[in-house]
Amino acid sequence: MNMKYIFNLAIISLSLCIFCNAPHDNPFDPHLSSTIIGAVVDRKGAGIDISKIVIPQLNRETFSNRDGIFKFYTLPDDRLDLKCSHPLYAPESLSCQVGKGEKDSVWFILNGLPLLNNEKIMTYHWVRSWPLEDLYFCKTETGVSDIDGNADIDSLWVWVPALNQRYALTYDPMEKIYTYTIWAESLPGGKLEILCSKPFYFYSWDLMNGADSSGPFYISRIIYPYSKSIFPGGWQDTVPDTFNLIWSKFREGYGTNYYIGIVQIDPTRVVYTYATNSIEDTTHHVSTPISPGNYYWTVAVKDEYGNVSRYKETAFVVRR
Repeated sequence: MNMKYIFNLAIISLSLCIFCNAPHDNPFDPHLSSTIIGAVVDRKGAGIDISKIVIPQLNRETFSNRDGIFKFYTLPDDRLDLKCSHPLYAPESLSCQVGKGEKDSVWFILNGLPLLNNEKIMTYHWVRSWPLEDLYFCKTETGVSDIDGNADIDSLWVWVPALNQRYALTYDPMEKIYTYTIWAESLPGGKLEILCSKPFYFYSWDLMNGADSSGPFYISRIIYPYSKSIFPGGWQDTVPDTFNLIWSKFREGYGTNYYIGIVQIDPTRVVYTYATNSIEDTTHHVSTPISPGNYYWTVAVKDEYGNVSRYKETAFVVRR
């Protein structure tokens, strides 16, 4: 057990002793009746403030202070149930017997919850040169935070009850999110459309079996149309080391932005990549010189929900 944990517990224990043993000379002082003085701490022994503690039988409630201490005075001689809750922690409950005129101390040790955030369901449509069939897939992603630390996170899942399917999300260190990709070919009928109007639910668990859930979430749109690359438009098009990319306007009745990618590949590895942030125009100037060679570029449209439709890779040559 680390010294910080022991120190925290010692300080809170001392506080409880002081509260429980303080003298009271006034015979009408409510402290002379049955009393519970308790503490709410995390797994490291630090006090948790603004925790709500309830005694359901008495319809009584209070909140812990900044040191995690709470108090109930003028209690009956009875066995009482106490329930403790906090938005960031799993709830806990306990029972204690307080005799008439007695003071009792209790502890709540709370486990931080793995709280989900920024859940998203996004569809992708990629036009391909080879194979000729368009590629469709759905990307599910979420963030998660645990006040006990990321090492306490055990697993995350997304559940599609209509298909009786549960998918385990994995951590993407580049994007710093948990994600899972559902490929259309893995679905009944091989079509992404089967997921439309079907609810998605996210679940998270930590190592202490704390859990969080959210949903339902739905696919908002599958984008079938796309913008086409215009120039460069194939191996016959040769450009200098800085050049303009031109593509057709996306003319559907909802808002989208454009995203550009450029890649150079040798037989064994990707040797150059280039990507843009959101673009509203249908042209983009590559202002940083790139080395001579053979390249491919793509143009994609993305809507406000993150759904994407991308045109096939188009070849071009940067002249020597």
